[in-house]
Amino acid sequence: MTTVAQEEAIDVNFDSILAKLDEHINNEGVDEEVWIAYNNIIRAKTLLPIQCSFFASMHQLALKEAYTRRRQVRREDLSRSRKFTGQIKIWVLDIKDIDIRNSLGEDFNGNLSVTVRVSVEGQVKGTTKSSPNRSTLDGSFETLKINQDVDFYVKRPTSIIHMEVLHINDDMPETSNHRETLLGMVLMNLQPLESQRTVRQWCPFMVNGAVAGNLQLRMNYTFKEDVLSKWDPDSGLARSEENGGPSFTVGFIGVGQIGSCALDAVLKSAHVPCKHVYVSTRRPEMFSSYEKLGCNVCFDNALVASKADVLFIAVQPSNMTQVASGVRGKIRQETLVVSLVAGV
Repeated sequence: MTTVAQEEAIDVNFDSILAKLDEHINNEGVDEEVWIAYNNIIRAKTLLPIQCSFFASMHQLALKEAYTRRRQVRREDLSRSRKFTGQIKIWVLDIKDIDIRNSLGEDFNGNLSVTVRVSVEGQVKGTTKSSPNRSTLDGSFETLKINQDVDFYVKRPTSIIHMEVLHINDDMPETSNHRETLLGMVLMNLQPLESQRTVRQWCPFMVNGAVAGNLQLRMNYTFKEDVLSKWDPDSGLARSEENGGPSFTVGFIGVGQIGSCALDAVLKSAHVPCKHVYVSTRRPEMFSSYEKLGCNVCFDNALVASKADVLFIAVQPSNMTQVASGVRGKIRQETLVVSLVAGV
């Protein structure tokens, strides 16, 4: 009886079983298939913690992407309800590498008179005319300094900025169609400027499918305070609810080894309060510690999918089809889905 009691007191787990295997694996009589299985177990034990750490480190990037997507959806809603107003300010700084062969021809030897015309949502503004100097070595045009700015009020967050680099022939009458010659143009979407920081970059302008030069711009995209107050322009993330920001929910379907690592990483983050974290697991009673923290723990995949702004799925690959069918139609369009499932 004593022997039996001692054996029952042994904690049987992965490490204890692996230790027993270690005692017998060096036996010369071990089959080759057993060797392969043993090596696979050792490899899995080594790689799994690394994989868990990697997935846990993904959570911040996933949250930021979800915040950005939610912010864009919010702005589109404001645009449709005509409550959206923003301002884009563009500084036209320099033009370099001007190539006029595809627009004015190789025989052009006159003075170049350049202006940049910018249009957004039907509003059109332009810079004053400037003339670049020619190089004494090869006759190419030197960098042209413009340093002028234009600004626009915009009503749609998905508008396109259209810029034309033009040569103005002052010898032609203003009513003539040949007075202006297009040297190149730049098309730019407002969405990449969502960080609400000043962006400075070189933009190639094209004509007839070829690069005709480079335009240096500095751009700033801002919003009215009643819209901006819900978003932190420095981090690009939503402010907390206490600071006027929107509520933001994170959902987890499956909290095994990988899912629990990612969940713990989210809970340690200061961006999402526990009351906005929803967890669906087959054994909710095993995660009472998360309930004590204020998380919403249940066994309802559809509920978690419908609540989440960013949804982590960390189930076994064999259960993925069943889970996917259960949440079909429940995930909102703006929800960001992050799969921690192997091969999915």
